[in-house]
Amino acid sequence: MRRSLLLIGLAAALTIAWSIGLMQGQKKAQAKKVIFVSSAEAKFTESARGPSGPSMARIWGDPDKGAHGTFTKFAPGFDAGMHTHTNDVWIVGIKGA
Repeated sequence: MRRSLLLIGLAAALTIAWSIGLMQGQKKAQAKKVIFVSSAEAKFTESARGPSGPSMARIWGDPDKGAHGTFTKFAPGFDAGMHTHTNDVWIVGIKGA
């Protein structure tokens, strides 16, 4: 009798722990969704540097407040000079010299 109650209690505890783990895993999976955006349909806005500077289309985040993802277009011959970024920046050159 004592052994069967112990086994039932252990099975119940494992079931509860498994369901809690499953729910937490679903929350993490929802937070890391893939975002598909076409640069052809993106809405580009000019930067404060004017028409000769870069124009950006925001994909996620806020460029003025922290981490973000953007499409950025640079005018031919644009030179930003030596500068730093407060967050990681990944750049892929699509075309140009």
